[in-house]
Amino acid sequence: MARTRWRAARAAVSAAAVMATLACGSPASPRPSSSPAMPATGTSTIEIGGRQVTVHIPESYDPARPAPLVVGLHGYTSNAAELESYLRLTPESDKRGFVYAYPDGTTDQQGHRFWNATDACCSFFTPKPDDSRYLSDLITTIQGAYRIDHARVYLIGHSNGGFMAFRMACDHAGQVTAIVTLNGADGNDAARCRPSEPVSVLAIHSSADETVAFGGGVINGVAYPSAATTVTHWLGYDHCGGAGRGAPSLDLVTDLPAAETSVRTYEQGCAAGSTVQAWTINAGTHVPRLGPAFAPAVTDFLLARAKAARWRRSAAVVVRDDHAFGHRHERRGGGQWSSPVAGSAGAAGAVAAGHMSCWLPAAFPSTPPCQATRLLGEHIHGVGEPVVAVDADEEVAPDVGNVLDLVHQGVTRNADVALHIAS
Repeated sequence: MARTRWRAARAAVSAAAVMATLACGSPASPRPSSSPAMPATGTSTIEIGGRQVTVHIPESYDPARPAPLVVGLHGYTSNAAELESYLRLTPESDKRGFVYAYPDGTTDQQGHRFWNATDACCSFFTPKPDDSRYLSDLITTIQGAYRIDHARVYLIGHSNGGFMAFRMACDHAGQVTAIVTLNGADGNDAARCRPSEPVSVLAIHSSADETVAFGGGVINGVAYPSAATTVTHWLGYDHCGGAGRGAPSLDLVTDLPAAETSVRTYEQGCAAGSTVQAWTINAGTHVPRLGPAFAPAVTDFLLARAKAARWRRSAAVVVRDDHAFGHRHERRGGGQWSSPVAGSAGAAGAVAAGHMSCWLPAAFPSTPPCQATRLLGEHIHGVGEPVVAVDADEEVAPDVGNVLDLVHQGVTRNADVALHIAS
């Protein structure tokens, strides 16, 4: 499809939003500054990595409580301001308490802003910026400025921004919890996407899209997949099985008959609690006229997803016995285990240490918690960081490969179990 088709499809809206956690940079994509003047509350536009980024912090933001992060990415020929005027996520940020950031992409030789997402879309000139690394660094910068929940980082995108959301899910699955794409597509070669862990996906496609064809197509001689193939790719990446199930249709677009959007959900067999959903806007165009139900609906999808609890570079685990908390061992990225330090008399002291803290009276079904003295977990969720719990009556060795799942199950299913992960 010629570039003129993309310019014609601008209509003040091509957009994408990304909720993420970790990042990097390249000479073509300047690394974001580590200390920009971030707003405390409200909306401000600042420069990060040589690009304008608008950041919105809701009044409810509390540095003591981790907040989800949403980063907005516009579509080809569009910009960050048009993204927000189209998706209208700021009211959702205020209502639900997530941090919301939406940057401008690079400007090409024709003066159009874009994201270098896939071979097909939409870096049509050289040099080609490494936007995947730029956005990863941007997320890290935001995480350094605010208390962000690493388990709740999302992407939502339209057109070129949708392509970019898929690219981020492929390249930075460890950072990205879930994405929503509106009339975007995955890369055509599924083998080039190797997500390190599952990412939940909501793929929304208009059946009458005149720019990114529902049945797949070509942009400047480079193929992109159909809506169905894009969904199939992610069913494979997330190890989902089954034919999925239908759900009630939604009324998301103002200029089409009520409940024009059909819904199909895939959850069976999906790894780590992930899900894939396909929403089809029947008779919808590339830039559908979104109604007031759209932003709440996609935000509902995103905020309902959270990564399973996992240990990262620095972790501390506390197991409570019948009488008191035990000692705590710490390991800081790549170092040796330190000498034990006195355990807290309650949960607050452990949390205040700034590391992960667990008290698990029922996390290990086959082992009384007062006997669980030491758990050595290697390569947990691919992180490769051991976990130690000390100061109980006897040493046991549960299957280390199941440690993370047991803890997560305890946290989510047992009211007596608490888990805190410091950002």
